[in-house]
Order: sequence, then structure tokens, then C-alpha cells
Amino acid sequence: MQKLNSSDEISVLEHDLDELRKSNRFADDYDNTSTILRTRLERLLKERELRKSLRSYNEYVHNNGDGGMESNNVDSHIITSKTDNLPGEEELANGIKINKIVGNECEIQDIRPSKHRLLVVANRLPVSAIRKGEACWQLEVSVGGLVSALLGITEFETRWIGWAGVNVPDEIGQKSLTESLAKKRCVPVFLDEDLVHLYYNGYCNNILWPLFHYLGLPQEDWLATICNFQSQFDAYKKANQMFADVVKEHYQEGDVVWCHDYHLMFLPKCLKEKTPNMKVGWFLHTPFPSSEIHRIMPSRSELLSAVLAADLVGFHTYDYARHFVSACTRILGLEGTPVGVEDQGRLTRVAAFPIGIDSDRFIRAIQLPQVQNHIKEFEGRFGGRKVMLGVDRLDMIKGIPQKLLAFEKFLEENPNWHDRVVLLQIAVPTRTDVPEYQKLTCQVHEIVGRINGRFGTLTSVPIHHLDRSLDFHALCALYAITGILFILIYITLIKLQLILITRVRLDVALVTSLRDGMNLVSYEFVACQASKKGVLILSEFAGAAQSLGAGALLVNPWNITEVASSIAYALNMSSNEREKRHHYNYMHVTTHTSQEWAETFVSELNDTVVEAQMRTKQIPPQLQTRYAVDRYRCSNNRLIILGFNATLTEPVNADGRVDQFKEMELNLHPELKDPLKKLCDDPRSTVVIVSGTHRNVLNKNFEDYNIWLAAEHGVFLRTANKKWIQNLTDNLHIDWIESVKHVFEYFTERTPRSYYELRETSIVWNYKYTDFEFGRLQARDMLQHLWTGPISNASVEVVQGGRSVEVRANGVSKGVGISGILGQVIHDKDMKTPIDYVLCVGHFLPKDEDIYMFFEPELPAITLTSTDSSLGSPTTNHSEERTRSDNHSGIMSDGDNCCSFMNGNMTINVSNNGSSVLDLQGDNYFSCAVGRKRSTARTLVQRVFLASFVHIVYLKHNDDVGTKTFDEIEESHLSYLFSVKKFEDEARPSLLYSYKHSINGFAALLTADEAAQLADMEEVVMVIPSHEREYSLHTTRSWEFAGLDEELKPKQLDREDLLFKSQYGKDVIVGMMDSGVWPESESFGDKGMGPIPVSWKGICQTGPSFKSTHCNRKLIGARYYLKGYEARYGPLNTTNDSRSPRDMDGHGTHTASTVGGRGVPNVSSLGGFSRGTAFGGAPMARLAIYKVCWPIPSKGKEDGNTCLFEDMLAAFDDAIHDGVHILSISIGSSSPLSYIQDGLALGALQAIKNNILVVCSGGNEGPTQSTVVNTAPWILTVAASSIDRAFVAPVQLGNGNKVKGQSATPYKLPKRKMYPLVYAGDVVNADVPKTYIAGQCLPGSLSPQKVKGKIVFCLRGNGTRVGKGMEVKRAGGIGYILGNSPANGAELTVDAHVLPATAVTSDDAIQILKYINSTKAQTAYIYPGRTVLQVKPAPSMAAFSSRGPNAISPEILKPDIAAPGLNILAAWTEGNSPTKIETDHRRVKYNLLSGTSMACPHIAAAAALIKAIHPDWSSAAIKSALITTAGSLNNAGTQITDASGNPADPFQFGSGHFIPENAADPGLVYDASYADYILFLCNHSDLKSNLTSICPKSMPSVQNLNYPSFSFPEVNGKVTVKRTVTNVGGKGSIYFAHIEPPLGVRVKVSPPILHFNRVGEKKDFTLTVEGNGRMKKGVYSFGWLKWSDGIHIVRSPIAVSMK
Repeated sequence: MQKLNSSDEISVLEHDLDELRKSNRFADDYDNTSTILRTRLERLLKERELRKSLRSYNEYVHNNGDGGMESNNVDSHIITSKTDNLPGEEELANGIKINKIVGNECEIQDIRPSKHRLLVVANRLPVSAIRKGEACWQLEVSVGGLVSALLGITEFETRWIGWAGVNVPDEIGQKSLTESLAKKRCVPVFLDEDLVHLYYNGYCNNILWPLFHYLGLPQEDWLATICNFQSQFDAYKKANQMFADVVKEHYQEGDVVWCHDYHLMFLPKCLKEKTPNMKVGWFLHTPFPSSEIHRIMPSRSELLSAVLAADLVGFHTYDYARHFVSACTRILGLEGTPVGVEDQGRLTRVAAFPIGIDSDRFIRAIQLPQVQNHIKEFEGRFGGRKVMLGVDRLDMIKGIPQKLLAFEKFLEENPNWHDRVVLLQIAVPTRTDVPEYQKLTCQVHEIVGRINGRFGTLTSVPIHHLDRSLDFHALCALYAITGILFILIYITLIKLQLILITRVRLDVALVTSLRDGMNLVSYEFVACQASKKGVLILSEFAGAAQSLGAGALLVNPWNITEVASSIAYALNMSSNEREKRHHYNYMHVTTHTSQEWAETFVSELNDTVVEAQMRTKQIPPQLQTRYAVDRYRCSNNRLIILGFNATLTEPVNADGRVDQFKEMELNLHPELKDPLKKLCDDPRSTVVIVSGTHRNVLNKNFEDYNIWLAAEHGVFLRTANKKWIQNLTDNLHIDWIESVKHVFEYFTERTPRSYYELRETSIVWNYKYTDFEFGRLQARDMLQHLWTGPISNASVEVVQGGRSVEVRANGVSKGVGISGILGQVIHDKDMKTPIDYVLCVGHFLPKDEDIYMFFEPELPAITLTSTDSSLGSPTTNHSEERTRSDNHSGIMSDGDNCCSFMNGNMTINVSNNGSSVLDLQGDNYFSCAVGRKRSTARTLVQRVFLASFVHIVYLKHNDDVGTKTFDEIEESHLSYLFSVKKFEDEARPSLLYSYKHSINGFAALLTADEAAQLADMEEVVMVIPSHEREYSLHTTRSWEFAGLDEELKPKQLDREDLLFKSQYGKDVIVGMMDSGVWPESESFGDKGMGPIPVSWKGICQTGPSFKSTHCNRKLIGARYYLKGYEARYGPLNTTNDSRSPRDMDGHGTHTASTVGGRGVPNVSSLGGFSRGTAFGGAPMARLAIYKVCWPIPSKGKEDGNTCLFEDMLAAFDDAIHDGVHILSISIGSSSPLSYIQDGLALGALQAIKNNILVVCSGGNEGPTQSTVVNTAPWILTVAASSIDRAFVAPVQLGNGNKVKGQSATPYKLPKRKMYPLVYAGDVVNADVPKTYIAGQCLPGSLSPQKVKGKIVFCLRGNGTRVGKGMEVKRAGGIGYILGNSPANGAELTVDAHVLPATAVTSDDAIQILKYINSTKAQTAYIYPGRTVLQVKPAPSMAAFSSRGPNAISPEILKPDIAAPGLNILAAWTEGNSPTKIETDHRRVKYNLLSGTSMACPHIAAAAALIKAIHPDWSSAAIKSALITTAGSLNNAGTQITDASGNPADPFQFGSGHFIPENAADPGLVYDASYADYILFLCNHSDLKSNLTSICPKSMPSVQNLNYPSFSFPEVNGKVTVKRTVTNVGGKGSIYFAHIEPPLGVRVKVSPPILHFNRVGEKKDFTLTVEGNGRMKKGVYSFGWLKWSDGIHIVRSPIAVSMK
């Protein structure tokens, strides 16, 4: 073994071990050079070698200190092993827990990789809890077999999860016990008494334990057990789920979860259902019975299936493992392999791992003084006699009566031992209330009395029997003086680690278990016999017999004569034989330790996961149904190829029972009949059924369908006119069928439940229903007979299925048949339009999967050679090669051009009179294997079903929901799915989210029919499809411009300052629903922040690269939501994003820091622009992250993200429960959605119900009217404006003119000189059309010969701004000018370009174009950019900001308010470039970004400040305060303008630009409640029918919603609305109304004066509008209503249009 000379080498070695566990790679030596370990054995051997090296090193350090390490800097890298809270020998002896560490304080430096976490889950914790007070507990270490086995392991950071053994019904007790146990690295699972009785005492002890130990119960007990079985089994599953919930709460990505024993057989399934990637192992510490015993259990299949969810299943012996595999094979019908159990490609590894003991601990503990003292005492008492000691639990399996009878037999046959031996039997009572155990006690007493009567004297008796446990020190001493030891149980009741140490003095140990999982007593005896060399007599029914059998005397405990004889032989054995036997066992015990056992199991588990991942990579992905449907809709001529058996056939065992008779009769699935008929009747689709069955079967099922049928693998073909022809004619010799039939008949007669199917060109023998092992043997015998007899010279092929044997004519397969079928279809249909879509779906044998490959990778060009209808097989030409596209991730959204995202072409030229009739695009071919894991098909599907899409199911309010647990709510939601889906394995995976807090409903994958069935249910309010809608993200000096400057010190702040009064937003919790967060950013530091508010109930969800430590007192919570995304797009591509709350986009980090970022001095964007202190608007607010947005597959990050309805609803549900006060959501749809379709609006409504203000961005679709989104009145909708900062980078033209420009590029031109200037449209490649698009610098458009060394002028339009600059750079350009379009006007968005660049306004763009066209020698120079502050006028409205009027509810004026959203500096992710373009490898910590996404968090922060000042205000009041105090003037004192300099209006900025200082004291507010919003919804036709139960018969007008703005669309005559204002200013206030009427409108307020006597008083007023005849119809005019008391101005916009 290589010597390790330094801590650096140790660090590298530990790193290697860490990497080896994570993958199939390792570092050779210690220089980080990686090599692929290709086999499982290689990986395990390498890890074993690394572990030994580490263990050797640790022992060396422990024995010699660190002075022996050959390194000059050893002192700075002290490495000490750590085993927190684990008891040592002496502490165990005194019953005391310890908290010691070897050496000084633990000093594990950063050079070591962190330890892997091992979550050990067992029924009981290794400590017992005794309650001493309401919140006070006494904990005692309970050292049992498992604890002892894991005690010395330091390689893992271990957490124990289990029941504490005590009922704790109160919350105080649970909390205090949890805290106490946490100090011991233990996590409790709280089970109530009733559950424990049914789960533990009932199912575990009355059913599983007896059966696993081969014990039968009396008939009356079995009858009682059967009657109570279901309730006990339900309790068992419930308890296992509770364990799973606790595990998931503490689980971190990468943890190893190790489940133990029969109590938790359901746990692997519970864990894997929610976290499929979790590493789960399960180990059984008892025997596992033969399959014949196990099959009598009513829950046999469920238990086996649940255990098989684990990655690795372990047993003590090979026998137990063999029994388990056999049970899975015979009961579940799965395939058993030498390494485990396989189910459709998924392998659960099953292996034997004999447990050991920590032998060193026993050897060291022999010298304990307490034990030595008792030894001396007992030696005096029993001096001169051999003491045989029996220490057993009084249990059925321990063989106490058999042991006593064997001892009696020994005494009978050996009278010379009568006075020389005494048996001291200690029987610890157990289950004394059970009649059978009472009978056992009486039986033992009777035998003891009889033996003592026969062989006893006046002075002594041969047996001393005690029905109790002794003080363990006294018992230890008895071990030391015992000559023969009868041991039947590993005793946990009396600290057996020490009790058994004293076996050093024993002559013989006798272990006579009737059935024992392992029995480590024998190991402990051997470990303590270094000097005595005692003999071990061991029951062959103990698991230890397979490990220690060579050195022990194995006995059958049922044969008392054999046991008695062995006792005599052991007592008289020669010292030489004793020593040899002991040496063999001693070497095994000291090398196969508990540490080695645990490390080996975890090592194998890690490797099993690695191998499973490697196997998974070879498994095709699941079919993305929506994508296949989208492509189908885009195509014009489709070919659909379907299998029949197990593809379209009716399921007959949906309840889990096998009905052979029904399965043998193949019938089309009833639910598929109508959809299939519609598919066949579609003139653009050709459907072909390809099956191996007889044509009569196909005729019966598809007689009435316009469908093509291919029977017997394509030999026979039924055309569209229902005429059968022979498709394959070559080499069809079938003279062998009769002889093969005789063989099949013979084996059918001799193989019960097998049958054969005779076809015209083949014959199949099926043994699916036969005993698996017997059927496989019969099939092997049959094949041998066939090859040597009937088919030895025949032209046939033998095709073996999973449980079938088929003999068919040579050259027949579905792939061969499809060639002729395709030619016949083309000919008969006289196709002129090319086939542009092929879907091939089936459950085919591997032989027939050549049908999938027919269309790839080489697609044959087929030429018809005849027009005869009886045409044979056409000729094929494979000469034309094409490249297959493996990119299946292109996604079409509504409105997309269907052909705009084809990834690759696969063209087949099939000629029909010279025309091409098969022209297949790469992404339009779908091959899909049904119900298989191994296949050559592109994709997989479990079964053929109607296309399912995500739906949101809203349920009626139920008062009982609040009293249900989360699991009960989920089961309730599942019950709805069970009612519409036939299979449980469909129902459970289809449930994506069970909304469990404020939203009463769930998200699930449903077919249209299933959705309709649910919608008809009484309890269902509505069912909304999600798949057609998707949302996206709406993508510092801004706070100083808004009047807030965090850089001022508290002493400099005025006491009326908003930041001072709000304490910087202290303890207000703002939820960020976005793309996640980059937690390492300095903006999220928590220095100086107090404890997390006690109201917070959220979690810090972990994942790859995101740990719980990434949360702090600033980032107090983080979650991510992915189920909806993956249901639609398939598994997340983790190279593009992280399956965690980590932000790999940048958007979420930017918005979060804008809301609540801490002050970070001296930061800037790339190139040093906007340098200063970056801070959020509410720097002391807490942030909670909800990641709901993810990359769009097949698109770059610069193209945006997608955020799905169902994922956002789940985030709303959690955020409400977690306790956020404000929700900032910079997300929206691309166009306005009705409320019933708008998941964001529906989720926000539930937030408002819980008084959470929801702030949303208004969208970036401006300047077009009616594009504003998130228009629900309960949402605060934000528009984007500029601030008074510019990044000036002017352009000097060759004619002397200087054009203003802006840029944030870090690059400048190499020299201060004029450079050639060209217009992009003049320097494009020859193949680019000379249209307006030519001037937009799109990728690949520019000619390097024409561009090199020049400044290129490009126009905005298609493509990204940075992407245009990258194209200029690619073509060799030296600089780049970006000209605005008229729509963008004077708004200049700056970017971190990749070359010297600047952006100019639309007017200046025209000026530059005129200059270029005016001369042939155009030149220009771009000045380096610089930051300029206090620019006027500001703000102006951003051109991209979406505008009103409100397209959904024009009576509600939207947007509500404007805030800075142009060129905003904030924190950025280091997982993405500042431009988001993949080829841009630059990284920044702060970045400039524009969009209403940037404006939204400004308003959210302002709301947080107001919430901190007025915590009792409603969300509507805070919204009103912000809206009514906004301003419409810029810093030049004039009206805010749009990007072109024209006056802006309320459809652009709502009530104006926000003024946070004023919002803190608005004077009056327009308040509204959840009930008001429900009344508002009652007026909307799309929701009215769903709200009939709560809507009044007479509903108020929509315009009477108490909203702080006024909108009157299409006024016809006079319209009056009512409003209510609440006084939040001073008492005794008088407010006067002032009207600025819209042009052409008369406005009246009544009353015009409002008197308030107290704070909180409410007053009503009405506002009436009427046209004066001077307004254009359909054109809006704007005005204002202002209420003022001389101190406050409460300002509301008015928008009016005439009908």
C-alpha cells in the first residue's frame, strides 16, 4: 500500500474517493489524472483500495500524532477524525453519552472534501427519551446491533431518523425533543399511540415478524389477524409515509438514504415517488422466508414492489437474497438475474452483506475495572464448576425449550458432569400479555423443574433460572466465569456491548437459534476469546452460520441429541483443534467488521446508482406527447404505424389480478375506438396496423375502420378497400409447421397454463402464466429439441420473447414487411403530396424492431416498378445518405410558424410517376416503444393512451381542508384521478402538484375526456387546460432618482425620511417569483440583520450546487418548481440550468437585489459604467426565492425563459403558507389573457385573500396599444420608465456632425481616428435578399470581404442587439452603430457589446443613413462611453413598456404606475454572461438590464417600506397609497413624455411615476377586499358559471369596484360610479375635490367635500362622466381627480372613450 506523506496527498485521495462515488471516474495515483473505470468490479476494487489507504493513514495519525507526516506545513493542515455524539466503551459502561473528539477541537480544513451525508432510517432511534418536564427530556443511548455496527464509522456524516419510542402529542414536547435529539444527530418521527399499536404491535409484530421467522400462529390468532389486516396494513403504509416525509424534509442532494428492516419495507417506494434521483438502500436484519411462505401474505405484491423501488436491497446471507429474488420472480412475474431483479430495464441490485461487529472495541474494553471486580466475585461463588450461561429474550425463535432439553440429554449421557457443570439461564420476559408467550413461560418453568428434580441435590441444582434481567456489570462477570454459553438473541435491553465482552473466560459458546437473521453474539464471543480459544456451537439456522461455519460446530437445534453430543465434543476438544477453529473465526470477525459492512454497502449503493445512470443513458427518453402532437398538426400527409398486441389491446388486469382467459382474447381498447376512428377518417392521415397475429383477429377488431392491416408481421396486407393480399412472397416455405405444431402440443400438455397459437406462416408457444422457472426450463428443452429435430434443415427463424417461443419463416419481420406496405399504400392512394410525418408505435420483439430503423439513419428511396394492384415488394435504394437529427426539443407555441424550427432534414425520394412522395423532416419522425425500457426506438411510452396535457382542477371550498394533513389532501386529490383513470400507475404520476395550503385544487396530466369527467363532478369548480398558455420573464441609481438614498448614514437621515421610518423595510418578507437567485452575491449578505421572523414557515430547498447554507438571514427561503416544465418539455437539460433554486439566467438575481439587496460599494457594470454603491429599495427586508422560470428547450438563453401556469400556482400556494408579505413577479404572458386562463391572476387572487400584495410587470410589447398584461384589479401592474442617467457614447461623422449615442460596452476603438463607415444592407453576402431585413445584421448575413476594418451601421428589428454586434465582429468589423426604429424613438437601451459600439435614436439613425447615402467615402468615430448623471428630462416612458387600455377589463385602468426599468444596474449571476449569449464567456457580478421586469421590483420594494411602517394596512390600501401619490411631471417640471418626446398618458404610466416618500402618508386610500374582487369576477362571463354558488342575483357594476383610478370605455350618455375612501391621515381632515376633466367630457363629483373626524373613517362619493359632444368616438381622453386637504394630494387618473 502506498505511503501517504502529506495532508495534501490525503486531501487528493479523499477527493478521488469522493469523485469515484459520484461517477465512474477516479484519479490514478494522486495527481488528479482521470481514467474511465468501465466495469463495476473495477470501480468497487478501486474504492476499496482508497478506503484502506485512508483508514491506514488515520490509524497512523491516531497512534503517532501528526509528527510523522513528511511535510513542512503539516501544522497548518491538521486533520482529525470526528465521530460526534457516539458513545465509547467506558461511557457505555456507565450509561453516559459523550460528546468528545479525539485530540483538541476538531480542525477539518477546507482542503478536505466535505463528508458524504448518510441518513440512517430505522424504526427506533439509537436513543431512548424520557420526559422530565414540559420541555425537558432525558436521553439514554440504546446500543443495539445496528448502532454497534455503525458506531465507529467516520467516513460519513451520519444522521439517524426514527421513532423515539415515546408518544409526544403536544407541539411543545415535539419541538423540545427535536432540539434535544438534534444534538445527537438524531431526527424524530412522531407516531401517535393508535398508529403505533396498528403499525408496530399489529402489522410488524403480528404478521411480518412471525412469517419472516417461519412461525405459524394458531388458527384463532390467524383469523383475528386476517380480520384486522387491512387496518393494520393501512397503518403500516401511513407510518412509512410519515418516515418518508421526515426524510424528505432533511434530505439534501447527494445524500445516501439507508432504510433498515421489515418495519420500513414501504419506505423506498415512498421516497422514490417524490425524489426519483435519491440514493436509497434497504437492508433486512431478519431472515427473508422462502417464496412459498411469503406468498401467503395478503400484501405480498405491494411489499415486494415497494422494496424494489430501492437501488440496492441487502440481506445478511445469500439464502435470504435468493428467497427474495425468487419471491419477486414467482409472485410479481419479474425477471431474476444473478445480480438482482430486473423490470423492463430497471435493475434493483440484490446482494448479501453479512454484518460484523467492531471487534477492536470489544478487545479494548475487556479491562474495564467494573467488570474485573464482578469477575472476582463470581469466581468465588461458582469456583470449581463450569458455568453454562444462557441469556435470551423469552421468545419463540430463541429455542429455550430445545436448549434445556438438549442440556438434559447431555446430563443423561454424561453422568460424570453432574456436579461439575451448572446452567444459569436468564430469560428476559417479553410480550407477557400474549397467551402464546404465557404458555412458553409455563413450559420453560416445567422443564427446568423436571431437570432440577432429576439431577439436583440438597446442595446444588444443575439449572439456575431467572425470569428477569441482571445488572449488566454482574452479568458481564457471569460471562467471564462461564464454561458454556447458551445465547439466542442479540440483547439490546442490557447494553450487550459490555455484557458480552467477558466471554474471554468461556470454554464453549452455544448458539441454538431456531431462526435468526444473523446473531452477532457468536461474533462477540469469538472476538473476546483471544486467550481462551473457546469453542463455538452454532445453530445452522442463524445467519452467522454461513460466515463462521468453518470454525464452529454447526448443529440443528431441533435435534437435541446432536446438540447434546456437540456439547460433549466441545468440552473434550483438544487444545490444538480449539486453536485452529478459533483462529479461522477470529480472522473473519476482525476483518469483516461493522465498519467494513457499512462502507461496503454504501459503496455498492453508490456504484449501483452510477451503473443505473449509465444504463439510463442507454434507455431512450419518454415520448414528449405535446411535441409529437404539435408536429402532427403542422404536417400535411401523415403515416401512422401502430402495433396491436400490448399497444392497442384492452387491459384486462387493471386490478392487478391475472386473467389468462381474457388476456388470450385480443380486443381493441374501448377508450381508443373513437379516437382511432377519427384518426383513420382524417384524409391527411394513413393508419397502418402491423401485428404478428392472425388476420382473422385483426379483421374482427378493425372491420369498420378505414385502416390498413398487416398480419403475421407484414406477410399479409389488407388494403383500404378491405382486400387481403400477400405482401411478402419470397422464401415463404411453410411445410415445417405441422412438425413444429406436434412439438408445441407436447410441451403445452406438460407445461400447465401454457398455450400455443397457430398462424398461417408461424406458430407461437407462450408460457407467460406458467411458473417462471419451470417455464424457462421447458422452453430451453423445447429449443434444444426443435434445433435437433423438426427445424434442423428448415428455412425458419426462432424468435424468443420474454416468455414465448415463435417459429416463423426465414426473412419475415416487420421491418422487412413495411417496405412493401409503404409501396402499396403510395400506389393505392396515388399519393402526390409527400409524406412529411411518420409515427411508429408498438410493443415489438427485438427481432421486429427493425421497423423503427427503416426510417433511420438511412431512409430508403423507393421506386415503384409496376402499377399492378397485386404488386410484390418494391425495390429499395440505400445509396442516398442523410444525417439524422437527434435534437427533438424544438417546441411550437401558438402562432408559431410550424416549419420555423425544423432541426434537420431526412428526405426520402419515393417516386410515383417521377414525383417525390416521401419527404420526411428529421423532427417529424417519431418511433416509440410501448411498455419497454430496452429498445432501438427513439422514445418510450408506458402504454398507448389519449394525449394528456396539464390541467388545473379547482375544487370547492371545504372547511375540513384545514384539518387534514398534506398527505391526506394529496390522497384526496388522487381519489379524483383514480375515478377517471383506470390504472393506479397512471393516476399517481399524472398528479404534478397537490396544492395544499390556500389553493384548493391540483394540477394533473389529463386527457380531454378525463378533464370533462372531472368538470362534471359536484365538488369541482372548474378545470382549466394549461398546455396552451405559457409565461415568460419581462426582461443603483434608480433608487436615488426615486428619492431614496441608502448611502446616507442613519444620522444624516431626516426622521420623516421613508427609509428611516420603515427601518429600511426591516423584517418585511418579499417573495420573488422568478428564475432563482445567485446566493453568493454580496447583495444578499446578512451582516447586521437580526433573527429570521418567527412568522416565517418556509424552507431552503436544496439541489445540485445549492445547499441549505446558501440561505441566511437575508435569503431566508428558496424553492424551485419543475414538474409542469418537465411534463411539457421533458427532463431539464442541466447543462443549461440547475435543478435547484440557483439562478443560471440572471434575471431572478437582478430583480431580487433590486428589491432588497444590501449596500455594496464600488460596483459597476462591465467596463466600469454606473460605478457606485448598489443597493435595493428595502435593504433590510427578507427575501424568499421561488424559482418557476426555466430555459426554453432548443433556444438560447437570450431568447427568454418559460414559466408555466401549474408551477406558478404551486409557488403561490407555498408562498402564502410560508408567510410572505409582498410578492414581486416580473413574469407575464405575451398577450393579455382572460382571468379563467390566467394562472398568474388566479394565483394572485389567493394571495390577496391572505392579504399579500402582488406586484407584477406590465409587459414589454409596447408601444402598441392594449398590450398591457397582468391586468387583474387585485394585481399592482407596473410600467417601465427611464432615470436621470445616461451612458454617453457619441458618434463623430465624417461630415463634421456629431450624433448623440449611448453605450455600456467596455471596448473602445484602437486609435483616435476616423474609420470607414458602411450600412449593413450594403455589405451583406450575395445570397441575402436586399430588403429592409438586410440592414439588421442578422447572423451570417454580413460579408467579411466588405466589412473588415469598418464601422457597420445596423438597424433594430429582428434579432438581439448584442447579437448584431457579434455578427459585425464575426465579419471583421471594428465597430458597430445601432440605429433605433421609429417605434423605439429616442429610447436608448445600452448593452455590454463585444466590440466598440453605440446606440442612436431613430432621428439620428435617419441622419446617419442620409450621410452614408450622400458620399462614397463615409467615415465615423465612436467615442468611448461614459456615465452622465442628472440628465433632463427624466423620467420618460420606455418604448417597450406595454400600454393600455386594458384588453380584458377596460373598466380597470392599466398599467397602474410607472417605475425605473431602463438600464438598471443590479446583481447578476455568475452562471451566465451579461448578454446571455452562449458564445459570450464574460462574467460579471453586476449588470445593466432593461424591461418592465426591472420596474416591478422597484414598486415591490416601495410596498415593503410602506408595509414596514403600516403593518396593519391591507394590500389594497398599500396599492392605493402608491397609485394615488405618483407624479406625472419629470425633473424638468413638465409632463412625462414617451420615448419620442411626446406627452405620455395614463395608458403608458397609469397614475404616474412612483414617489415612495409620498406613498408612506397618502392621506386617503381606496381599500378593497377579497369579497369585492369576487363580486368583480361575477360580472365576467368566462368565470360567472363557475362562481354561481357565491355570486348574488343582483350584482354591482364592474366599474363600482373600489379602485384608485377611473376608466369609462364606450360611454353612451351619463355614467356614474361609486367609490369609498378611508382616512389614514390626521383626524379632523377636510378634503376638497379638484377635477381636471378629460377633453370633451363633463365630470361631476358628489359630494365635492369630504369631512373626516377620525383616522380609519370611511366616506363614499360618486363620480359622473358625460360627453359634451366634442369627443371622437372610440378615442380615449384623459383627466384627473384630486382630493386635497392642504397637506395631502390624493390623485387618480380618469380615462374616457365615447361609443
